Amino acid sequence: MTAARKLTEAEDILIKMQMSTGKEFQLELRNFIKTMHDVFSHLLDEYNNKFGLKIEKIGLNTFKAKAKKLSKIDAINFLIWYEKEYQKIKSDEVCGHLLEKKDDLSFDFSNIDNDIAAFSLLLDKTRTMTYFAYENF
Repeated sequence: MTAARKLTEAEDILIKMQMSTGKEFQLELRNFIKTMHDVFSHLLDEYNNKFGLKIEKIGLNTFKAKAKKLSKIDAINFLIWYEKEYQKIKSDEVCGHLLEKKDDLSFDFSNIDNDIAAFSLLLDKTRTMTYFAYENF
């Protein structure tokens, strides 16, 4: 599955979140966070394939090591950009903390509108990053 498809899946989950409450909301929240993590790993895997790195279990370190070993300058340039953009999103005051959460989804939920805005911002920033990669690498 491509990162773009995962983005569409995250958009659908976000819509469901906006219309749900309680346990249903928490289930959708868990799905959303997992899907957002999947977007980044699928994007990395797409470029693993594009650059012919042939990595079975994709990860930043394996991508970096293989790209260097094979002297794939395009792959190295992509990875430098990818890491920089990922860190920008991760350090964002509003939505970056969501990338820290994978299993621990303890939220205050006292202001659900702010939470939804943070989820939406994470989605927007990730979408921008993904489509920039598609257009430029």
